[in-house]
Amino acid sequence: MKNLFQLGAVEEVMTRMEQLKPSSQPQWGRMDVAQMLAHCSTTMDMASGKFAGKRTLIGRIIGPRFRHLMSDDSPMRHNSPTRTVSKTSSSG
Repeated sequence: MKNLFQLGAVEEVMTRMEQLKPSSQPQWGRMDVAQMLAHCSTTMDMASGKFAGKRTLIGRIIGPRFRHLMSDDSPMRHNSPTRTVSKTSSSG
């Protein structure tokens, strides 16, 4: 699995981001370019510890049982639900 600790993966992501235009069509879901970049920024803030989302009671109870589903090397499914904290409002 690629990760942002690999120089090649960082360069690939940067190249793909530089190719984005406001008119770019979504390939994964319904977010426009601005929303997707804000979502990625929020996700990176969470991964780096700059921001911590609140955990719900149900998340605390069943989270440990399902953690392996989010931490294996399988690719993310298209149109997977986005955490509320990572959602952005319409840019228009």
